[in-house]
Amino acid sequence: MNSMVVLALEHSTSVSSVALLRGARLLASESWEETHVRNQRVFAVIGNLLRQAVVPPSQVDLVAVGLGPGAFSGVRIALSAARGFALPGSVPVVGIASSEALAWDIWQQTGTAPILVVGDARRNMLWLQKFVATCAAIRAESSPQLIPSDRLPTAITPPGILVSPDYIKLAPVFEVLARKNVEILRERRTPRAETVGLLALEKHLSGEAGLPLRPIYLHPPVFVEPRRSG
Repeated sequence: MNSMVVLALEHSTSVSSVALLRGARLLASESWEETHVRNQRVFAVIGNLLRQAVVPPSQVDLVAVGLGPGAFSGVRIALSAARGFALPGSVPVVGIASSEALAWDIWQQTGTAPILVVGDARRNMLWLQKFVATCAAIRAESSPQLIPSDRLPTAITPPGILVSPDYIKLAPVFEVLARKNVEILRERRTPRAETVGLLALEKHLSGEAGLPLRPIYLHPPVFVEPRRSG
């Protein structure tokens, strides 16, 4: 897939990762868990991977970043890191839906489609996105949907394989789907920076535009009226 060097960041779940690729070949990667508080570790990891792979920052040709859905603060940190790294040399930045990266990995592993990616959207809500196979690729059938948790059984039409980055928390919700002939991947699976990088490189080489560089955020913004004294 050529020899472009890609720096990829994925920070939309509690499992964060950074990967460095040359074409389709993985040069170096690191992942880590951030259970409660998001921090700035991603910036140190980028430097460590570049040194590990003996790749100067000036040789990075493309920056890829996962945009969610998922942890809003995590995606913002990844976007800040991607833009900050790319700015000095005007390196292109390509945004990829983290849900697409996860669906791609499951499709490559199982060969099964459709793939239903479901995540916890909090406030007793779930997000759901369906991916279908087309030739040698998968594509999103629609944008992520926001649904109440108790509507999941009626929102999913079998067949398909369901995967979630929030499986541990949502397992009781998913069990009602077993009677609907929906295959459930009974383990937590999270999107990987390596896959984000591969998908971004494919889009870049084909001339296909990536997603707008902003978090995929499903809830409307909440405005809190500031308190006034006196």
